[in-house]
Amino acid sequence: MKNLKVYIDKDKHELYEQLVKRGSDNPDSYPFQTMKDLFMVAACLGARNNSFEEIKSSKDIFNSDVFDEKTDVPVLAALAFQREKILSILNDERKILEIAQGYANGGINLVKEQIINNPGKPLNNLVALLLENR
Repeated sequence: MKNLKVYIDKDKHELYEQLVKRGSDNPDSYPFQTMKDLFMVAACLGARNNSFEEIKSSKDIFNSDVFDEKTDVPVLAALAFQREKILSILNDERKILEIAQGYANGGINLVKEQIINNPGKPLNNLVALLLENR
């Protein structure tokens, strides 16, 4: 997946910033190292809970080149296939990314509920979320 911009809703950018602090010495409060890591969790959680939201006012947060071809791209392709139920979707990187963005846009609200709105440290809440959704 090369040379495509990854977008989120502008109004959700602050939430991404709240959970991602590159180089932070405090992972308890900032459990995600990169925007991509948070995007992947939000997309998977959005797909799992059928929470798909079209992006209304877009803001690019990173380039698709950061997706790992062996780990991230197959997950995104699986999410697209789950939604569309047609194999040809696997050949359309733009459509795969559009679907992932919609799931991440819906899923980020679930991330907020589970990680920020629950009592406790965000890192502990993230671990609990991952364990309950394995």
